[in-house]
Amino acid sequence: YDQGYRPLKEVQGMVSISREDGGSSREADLMPAGSGEFEARFEDLASGTYHWRAELRSEDKLLKEDSGTVLVEAYSLEEFDQRGDPATLAALANATGGEYYTYEQFTTALEQLDTRRVQRTKKAELTVFNKDVWWIVVLIALSLEWLIRKRNQLL
Repeated sequence: YDQGYRPLKEVQGMVSISREDGGSSREADLMPAGSGEFEARFEDLASGTYHWRAELRSEDKLLKEDSGTVLVEAYSLEEFDQRGDPATLAALANATGGEYYTYEQFTTALEQLDTRRVQRTKKAELTVFNKDVWWIVVLIALSLEWLIRKRNQLL
């Protein structure tokens, strides 16, 4: 950002990341993410500890430089144990009026699903005669009819 807290234009950035054990290293451009923010993505990093270094430049002038360390693990916590806590799930189902099934009871759960079609209706109401605009339209229409009859000597 400049001194007026406006995002700078023509800013370019680069991030380099390398394994701590001296293994692979990669570089990526920092891409604008909007509102003066930038991001870089590194896909399919092997697990390990990585050191990263980033810099932002504008017209060959170094604006900002930063570095740090990040740990990439081989698995996420969600992938570690996908079973869930059966006691908690059963209590939650009981408290909300639902049912809890184990994986072995999958066919039973399918049989108890309600597959009937749900019919939806939508009710709409249009009020015509309590609007002043409609009274004006009716008055103009009747006045035009009277003028046409008067001009053609039909009255």
